[in-house]
Amino acid sequence: MGKMMEHDMVPASSSSTKTYPFEDWYNGRTWRIEQGEDFTCKVNSMRSKLQNEWNARELPMDHDDYMVHYCITKLVRVNGKAGIEFQAVKYDPDSEPGRARLNFRRNLQEQSRARKAMNS
Repeated sequence: MGKMMEHDMVPASSSSTKTYPFEDWYNGRTWRIEQGEDFTCKVNSMRSKLQNEWNARELPMDHDDYMVHYCITKLVRVNGKAGIEFQAVKYDPDSEPGRARLNFRRNLQEQSRARKAMNS
């Protein structure tokens, strides 16, 4: 069995441990964040964090409270600095945008299953 060490390999001040106010940001409104002020990592890394964090909140499709999650991001320049505009939204799966997103996700899952079956 592994042994927990008394020291951490990553210092507490590392940007990998930085937390962001996702709860505030994911209120359905459009936000603009600026590199150097709101985040310090690379712009594409932050863009991925925004999308991955939001998508991680999505419940399985067979869950009773399932809502279609989607995080739209756009790279922008803000006062000569790199930035990101984004909006995280939830759609009812019975709405038009919800059905479109749901069909997209189902197609991705089917393609993934087909690739796995071909590789087996």
